[in-house]
Amino acid sequence: QAQTLDWIHGDDTPPVAAVCAPTGGGKTDVITALAGASEQTLCIYPTNALIDAQADAIEDAGHSVKEVTGDTLTGSGAERSNQLLKIAQNRHHDVIITNPDVLQAVIQDSYFSPGSRIMEISAQFDAAVYDEFHYYDPLAASGLLTQIKILSERGEYRAEDGNKALPKFLLTSATPDDTFVDIIEADLSLELIA
Repeated sequence: QAQTLDWIHGDDTPPVAAVCAPTGGGKTDVITALAGASEQTLCIYPTNALIDAQADAIEDAGHSVKEVTGDTLTGSGAERSNQLLKIAQNRHHDVIITNPDVLQAVIQDSYFSPGSRIMEISAQFDAAVYDEFHYYDPLAASGLLTQIKILSERGEYRAEDGNKALPKFLLTSATPDDTFVDIIEADLSLELIA
């Protein structure tokens, strides 16, 4: 945890950190610390049950949280696209919690959005958490890697000093998949601390 906290608060650190800890090992504490150090954090959990549990834990730590799932969204097509974009852009929430399916639908243009405006969501966060990344099968994991790549490319934001900086990505797992971590470094060319 100490190394990850140094990563969160460091200016010249790799953009990705992987945390391996058992249930009850402090992963949520690290996630809330990242949310506290970031303007807006995107948290991705594999199940809606985890979304509900983690939303409560992150709110208990003093952060404003917005849950975004297929059940919380209304309408379809352009209406859903606009709703998602407004949620990401309004900055009323420290943390937006969703599942990878919502992000995958954005990437795959499942929501109608003229000019692919919906992809602006990828530029709204200066931190992203992928919790329980060991949970995914190879096909789903490839979707997560695509999401990380897009968030890293589109998510560059202007720092106050005018320099560009990548969002911070936190990967958490009780039983990490080393292949997933290796791909982030080798194929996505993102530096990582583990």
